[in-house]
Amino acid sequence: MSVSNTFLDIENNVASQRPLGDESRWSALLKSGIERVVVIFGHSLLQAVVKERKEKAGYSLSMFNQRGQCLFLCLRSQGDHYALQVPCMRPAPRKSIGHSLKEIDGMLEMAPGGEIYAPLTAKEVALESDTVIWHRIRETYFSNKGKWKRWLPFYGPTTVREVEFQFVGVVDPGDRYKVFGVTPVDIEKVRERADSRIALEPNDVDIEYGYSGCGQCFTKNCPAFIDRSRPCNLDLINEAKQQKKKLCLLGQLKDCANSPSVANGLNTLGGMAQNSCIYDLEGENKVVIPKLNQPYDQTDTVRGIEMVMGWQIDRMKLKVPKFIAWAWFSLALIWLLAAFFGLVIMYAKD
Repeated sequence: MSVSNTFLDIENNVASQRPLGDESRWSALLKSGIERVVVIFGHSLLQAVVKERKEKAGYSLSMFNQRGQCLFLCLRSQGDHYALQVPCMRPAPRKSIGHSLKEIDGMLEMAPGGEIYAPLTAKEVALESDTVIWHRIRETYFSNKGKWKRWLPFYGPTTVREVEFQFVGVVDPGDRYKVFGVTPVDIEKVRERADSRIALEPNDVDIEYGYSGCGQCFTKNCPAFIDRSRPCNLDLINEAKQQKKKLCLLGQLKDCANSPSVANGLNTLGGMAQNSCIYDLEGENKVVIPKLNQPYDQTDTVRGIEMVMGWQIDRMKLKVPKFIAWAWFSLALIWLLAAFFGLVIMYAKD
């Protein structure tokens, strides 16, 4: 039965039940008008809800059909960990298919910056902002843990960190991937590795004046001096400095999970203490994901984001004035004492 027929039956039923006693003509007309307004308003409201659900369903279907990448959100239930797949779209790297040539002194040589790249499809150039992806991470959490929790005051992310894990190979209902070995990234080890790279930075003693080296760092100790395909020391040192900077900003993961609108420009999904948690689902570099009722023999470690939500005591301290907090505490204490003495009196009478 369609929505319009349903409301038409309701309207006819309501009209058939109108009292025909001693009510005046104007009173009957007024009541009939109010009933019609209610029916029309309810019909419009229901149509809007149906349209919104269709659009959301269509968007979700389109999203899962067009997704090119994903990341894994690690959650915990009764002491066991599981991972949820969060779809996202990131542009694919360009693939070099050749190099243009240029005649120099009668000889054909590769022109500087003349690389030829394969054209990218619409899916390969699709891009979602970090804000959109962090919103989807939050929605995935609440859809799995209870949508009603999002309305609780001062309830939100208390721990957000990058982790590594392995798939068990079992897929539970609701696309829950059982995982084990969930381990947070060893921050100290990452910091030590960055410091060791930064220590390679050449000083005045290392620099050999008049020697071009690999074109950047002017020292024969550079790996690029032996093999031009290897990165230059200066590139490695700059990456190490950027890594140490990110280690000082790990709290941004929690900030983005708590308020996705601040995520754009921070590049938190590009990896903070480790490489990016976003994986390709297609192509030669795609991640192998367990499938329902199919064997899974992969042993690769997978990167993900672990999120734990609860009462944000730190936000309460910052945003709730002390006198209001003490007032709430006093009222709660009075209520508990009243309930306690009420129970004591009730049992004493018995």
